[in-house]
Amino acid sequence: WGGLLFLFLMPHTLAVVTGASRGLGLAIAENFVASLDPENALHLVLIGRTGDALEALAARVASGARMAVSAEVIVGDLSETDFSAGSGALFARISGRFSDLASAHEWSRVVIVHNAASIGSLAHIGDYGASEFAQLGTQFALNVTSVMTLTSVALRTFAHALAADALVFVNVSSLLAVKAFPCWGLYASHKAARDMFFSVLATEHPGRTLCLSYAPGPLDTDMQLLVRQEMADSEQRALYTSMHESGTLVACPVSAAKLTALLMQRSFASGQHIDFYDC
Repeated sequence: WGGLLFLFLMPHTLAVVTGASRGLGLAIAENFVASLDPENALHLVLIGRTGDALEALAARVASGARMAVSAEVIVGDLSETDFSAGSGALFARISGRFSDLASAHEWSRVVIVHNAASIGSLAHIGDYGASEFAQLGTQFALNVTSVMTLTSVALRTFAHALAADALVFVNVSSLLAVKAFPCWGLYASHKAARDMFFSVLATEHPGRTLCLSYAPGPLDTDMQLLVRQEMADSEQRALYTSMHESGTLVACPVSAAKLTALLMQRSFASGQHIDFYDC
């Protein structure tokens, strides 16, 4: 009973990670666990489309040596645009689960990591055709709408019960949000929109929320492979191919560790954009 009482009295962090089944999202979840203070407890909510991979990650986390770590999975497509209550749609399920978690425990800190995203077309803007036009709504829903809706739900569910700066939003951003390159019209504009959204949020709730837009660097992921295969700009395609062949792409665990360190140090201004290479 003594161990259970100690666990109950621990400061508890709730961490929500979207796109957690692979790549950076998976690495962030694992790094949160690895970096957890022994006198703290952590509950992970892993959100994504690939149920088997999410369940495997949750089981791996729960079976570790740390009894103060637990995890759950919410499977669904974040590009869904059904926001009706009680519909069984993804956002209704997430909202309901947030409410349950808020009432079930007194959280010392809540961290929402918006990692899920898709690249979309890598063609020049003038070459967009029917396939690009048909995907615009779905891509915007995943890259931007889901971020806005989840943030709003988390804000009204958790903010009132937390201490100053204890509700933390991490926007996985990109250099492309602040610097223009050819052929990134869709992805870059979505990332820029997300950056501004969290800058606005930081001004609306100073001292209540802590917002960080973190550009993780050119990651060695399946998404990067897609860039090397489909990028219409030959100069960038050659650059990324060279980085891949020379081993200079950033490994996801390395970037995740930098993000975790930033969150632990809290040496940034709310709403700030920070690049992997600047920290």
